[in-house]
Amino acid sequence: MARDLCHPETVRVAADHQASAREIAAELAKIARSGMVLPGSITQRHTRCGRPGCACRATPPRLHGPYWQWTRKVAAKTVCRWLSLDQRHDYQAWIDNDRRLRELLARHADVLARRLLDYDALARRVGAADSVWVVTHGEPHCANVVRDPNGGLHLVDWDTTMLA
Repeated sequence: MARDLCHPETVRVAADHQASAREIAAELAKIARSGMVLPGSITQRHTRCGRPGCACRATPPRLHGPYWQWTRKVAAKTVCRWLSLDQRHDYQAWIDNDRRLRELLARHADVLARRLLDYDALARRVGAADSVWVVTHGEPHCANVVRDPNGGLHLVDWDTTMLA
């Protein structure tokens, strides 16, 4: 009987990495399902007007506001929009979600970076060994395996062929 190539035991991953990845994925999915994500920040502003004799021109000034401004980058340019108080509360929750997503992805990146260091160490060990090199598939995961009508398994998508 053929092994299930998508089963978690087929490719061994450290238990701490699996647990962390599951936790991060669950929270990412929850936020993504909400659809409530916005980049940027909200700033409270107080302004001066152009009317002569207004209290905003006095010493000390009594500025107008508060006003709420959403600021973000669009195509490498800073874009701002004035918000009502109600919009400010909605937007802040969405911006908080964006920041949480970025934090979760950064945490996951740290986990992946540790795995890559482990991989590099293994590659150095293998490279130092007196071994025979063979052609191999670069991505032998379950999405690159097909079963023929007779039940045989075949690797497809040989774009990343390499020596191992």
